[in-house]
Amino acid sequence: SGACVLAFPVVSYFFGAETGVFALPVSWALVFLFHDQVRSRNLRSSEIKKRVSFFELRRLLWLLLPLAASGFLGQLGLSVPRYVVAIGAGTEILGQIAPALMVHVFVSAFADAVGQSMLPTVAREMAAKNSSEAWRRLLGVAARLLPLVLFGVFSAFAFGPFLIDAVFGSGYELAGAYLGVVSISWSFRAYGSLFAAILLGSRRFPAILWVNSSSFVAYSLLSIGRWQFFGLSGSIWGIVLGSTFDSFMMISSARLMLRN
Repeated sequence: SGACVLAFPVVSYFFGAETGVFALPVSWALVFLFHDQVRSRNLRSSEIKKRVSFFELRRLLWLLLPLAASGFLGQLGLSVPRYVVAIGAGTEILGQIAPALMVHVFVSAFADAVGQSMLPTVAREMAAKNSSEAWRRLLGVAARLLPLVLFGVFSAFAFGPFLIDAVFGSGYELAGAYLGVVSISWSFRAYGSLFAAILLGSRRFPAILWVNSSSFVAYSLLSIGRWQFFGLSGSIWGIVLGSTFDSFMMISSARLMLRN
């Protein structure tokens, strides 16, 4: 995760934002080849040499289908504001705010990675019927992340224009001005991703699909509706409201699942 985080800003700074985008899949591939592959070899014992039949593979794919669909909706939802601005104001305005939206997508992906890092521990506790401990653990992580989240929001508001200019160059003043607002959105996304470990750990993939579908609809309606009434600023604040709704849905669904 750290390599992926550094790859985008570093490559963007030296070679431009377009090249920085390509640095992300390259960094993921390197992590897979030199970390995941190496770690997985240690798990290949004699107990894991059973061949997987076609029936078992089909059953696994069917089980994970709602999770794949929810992931698609989550990524599509993050792109909705770009479509709204491009259609309503044109690609020139979109280009000026694109860095802020790109950073939002990037930080949201990193938040997903942090949340998934909690998944093995939470899944074990859920399997052991120790759901209260899993909830307390996530609350503890959320509390420890709060200073970092608040510092990130403060930095985005205080140094947004400078940060955008340093990474992307001049001509993106709007992105720097809106970076602070967008940082509120990715903070809510981070907490939503953290508590999604409860749903993932309990294998409630249809529940995750329902939450992401609801969030996608709310996110889209807020972005479109606020653009119609308030213009560009309204659309940006629509991102914040949509992410707030997403976080609320994820946390409340996780809490309701633990109670049941």
